[in-house]
Amino acid sequence: MLQSESLRNAARVHKEAAMECYKAGRFGRAKDKAYVASYIFPELPGLRRLNAVLQVLIGYDKKFIGSVDWYAVLGAYPTEDVPTIQERYRKLFLDMTMDDGESLDGTYKAKKILSDSWKFLCNEKGKKLYDMRRHELQLRDRQLPSSLFVPVVLSAPKPNMSNEQMVQPPPPAFRVSGGERKRKASSSTTVPHVNKGRKKQ
Repeated sequence: MLQSESLRNAARVHKEAAMECYKAGRFGRAKDKAYVASYIFPELPGLRRLNAVLQVLIGYDKKFIGSVDWYAVLGAYPTEDVPTIQERYRKLFLDMTMDDGESLDGTYKAKKILSDSWKFLCNEKGKKLYDMRRHELQLRDRQLPSSLFVPVVLSAPKPNMSNEQMVQPPPPAFRVSGGERKRKASSSTTVPHVNKGRKKQ
């Protein structure tokens, strides 16, 4: 009995710290504190609602290439099937609704976000369309990795090189002699066939 009461008190301390972080808008820190409280004494009133609201609000703030990541809202994975995702949805809804603890600001907003997630993930057609949309966003956002680009390294001149060696004029242009030009012209010029026979009257 004494051990149970001490665990309850320890969980209450962490929950109060989580509530302070929640009111200050530090949702990530609040979730960490609430998780510790749930691990110590999960039956503490108000913890289920707090954890569920934090899950939804933090997941809603996470973006997938600029759009809402509905998987993050439910704490689900794209590889999960629809019945599994529906169970996650129901648990979050019940935790926010059936908890006997004190009311929590932000619960209404979290419920609204949770309700919106149903049409995207909790039915076969919606999940298929949403997964296709995510795939399109991935294709648009895909870029070549930087490892494919080979950097150009400019090496400094050697110390023993003279100024004349470092700065050399370009090689002279190739010149063609007059006879060579004539031979090329004659070989490249086509001469039409001329009939040297008797002219027709």
